Amino acid sequence: MSKPITKIELNGFRGATTAFELELDPLKNITMLFGENGTGKSSILDAIDVVCNGTVGCLGDISVGQGAGMYLCAIGSAPAALRATIHSGADKWIGTLRKNAIDVIGPANKPYVKILRRSEILELILAQPNERYKALKHFIDIGIVEHP
Repeated sequence: MSKPITKIELNGFRGATTAFELELDPLKNITMLFGENGTGKSSILDAIDVVCNGTVGCLGDISVGQGAGMYLCAIGSAPAALRATIHSGADKWIGTLRKNAIDVIGPANKPYVKILRRSEILELILAQPNERYKALKHFIDIGIVEHP
């Protein structure tokens, strides 16, 4: 089982033009982020996605060409200042920008993270009832279900 994320720190990452820190309750099974437009929800999710999953966050759904990582840098921040740190207890993983790609250092056992993005929510809503499971199947673990 994956260890829970306990803290997120951002500096120069997307909308985090100043240093930002968010502590999470490790005893909760689900964390939901909600708020007004422009309050940093996507920046937080992208930091988690970039560090834990090795993606470029929501930029993966947009055609930005080679070096999409350079677009993760906050406006007005130097690329060398970009830093996204994910904590899980005493462990931490630090993502920095190097040659327009994110470089992550830390232990090999990163937290297991799945992010449900707007496009996937819309896919679920618009899917025919018999297709909805396909839209959510990578978020559902039925491995512990016992058969009679």
